[in-house]
Amino acid sequence: MRLAQIDEAIARLMTERRTLKTQLEADLAALRATPLPDDPRAYKAALKAREAQIRERERRYRAELRVLETRIKGLQSEAKTLRAQR
Repeated sequence: MRLAQIDEAIARLMTERRTLKTQLEADLAALRATPLPDDPRAYKAALKAREAQIRERERRYRAELRVLETRIKGLQSEAKTLRAQR
């Protein structure tokens, strides 16, 4: 009976090892697919570009919200109240 328990423990450990190895390989593949820029200035430029994208998206969402406010009755007054509370 003791040997059966040892065999089960070994089987569990082997399964865990395979799972961890698979996860490690996936993580390494992801790291290879997205290399970090070598030049810090390139990183800053990428951040500024992303920041500009976020600002543009926010501007578009606000414009869409204004259009929806005009279409949905009663939403305008609630939106004005919320803006005043900020």
